[in-house]
Amino acid sequence: MSAACTDRVRGLSFFHITETIMDLASRIRNARVAKSLTQRQLADAAGLTQQSISHFERGEARPTIDTLLRIAQVLGIQPGELLTSESLAA
Repeated sequence: MSAACTDRVRGLSFFHITETIMDLASRIRNARVAKSLTQRQLADAAGLTQQSISHFERGEARPTIDTLLRIAQVLGIQPGELLTSESLAA
């Protein structure tokens, strides 16, 4: 594989990962807002800091699986709903 082709593949992967993180970030925020919770309320109920929730919602940090499960539980949704666009659109 040529260097130019390898760079293109790497670039696509980076943008795909970045887009996926931002999708997750917006789903967390949208689900929180739909439940009329502040970042602080979600954080307290999930045993996290408000700063962590803020970082997740801005795509600056990725929650671990355990953290994602706790966030989903507090929001009263299935964890998969934070990972796919179909479930929140309904």
